[in-house]
Amino acid sequence: AQDDTYTVTYSTNPQIIGSVYDNDRYGTDTPTDKEVQFSYIRRSTDNNGKYISTARGGMLRLPAGLAVGRHYVYYKIRDIKDVTNSATATATVIVLPKTTTPTTETPTTSTSTTTPTTTTSTTIT
Repeated sequence: AQDDTYTVTYSTNPQIIGSVYDNDRYGTDTPTDKEVQFSYIRRSTDNNGKYISTARGGMLRLPAGLAVGRHYVYYKIRDIKDVTNSATATATVIVLPKTTTPTTETPTTSTSTTTPTTTTSTTIT
């Protein structure tokens, strides 16, 4: 198993970003679920309790709203035919903030007018 790094942009939708098997080899081929068994050793959890999971084929699945930052999945793949043959690796997922397009605001002009007031006082004796 080889370490993997993925960089994605924050999303409010779930994302599937790639397979941890893509850069691994089973003989000379990329392994499949028929040849290797995937298991988690440890994975990080964001401040909202969200974490990366996997789907068939070692595909990494990000939950909707996974926090911006670095997330890790430490995993092991084991040969189904020879359970003594296994390897470990880390998949790192970097979630970048969503970029925003600056908006141009139309400047507004306000005018205020001040009218002076005059007070006259009269004294009566």
